[in-house]
Amino acid sequence: MLFTPTLHMIGHGVELLLKGCLLHNGVTKVQVIGYGHRVNDMWSTDEVRTLRLAARNNALISHEYALTSGRFPDAARVSDPVATFEEYLGALGDLHAEPRQYPIRYPTDDDRVAPRTPLLVAALWRTADDYVKRPEEFLVR
Repeated sequence: MLFTPTLHMIGHGVELLLKGCLLHNGVTKVQVIGYGHRVNDMWSTDEVRTLRLAARNNALISHEYALTSGRFPDAARVSDPVATFEEYLGALGDLHAEPRQYPIRYPTDDDRVAPRTPLLVAALWRTADDYVKRPEEFLVR
């Protein structure tokens, strides 16, 4: 089952976060627009290397919080939070960029499986917060 409102907002948020980081690191507006909604293509560029590192670190922090707070009982099932985060982000990127049915923008009838959202939300929220507070740390040198 797709939780379309949550996934749509996460997808849109990560798209804007990536586009901001690309622009911040010298990619032209025309090039950034050319990516469209392709989160996975943007994620793999050198210009967002620092953002990737921050998000991976924040996946570890978010997972540790989930374990110690007891608010997310499924967290104990995650043995590698960075790999899980990357897997979920890739799956979200595929859904977000799909041009045929826009499965996370509009309800669909199919039985698609989507990534679980708590780890994505927590890691990306922390990363966006870091970026807003310390944008110089996201410059690629």
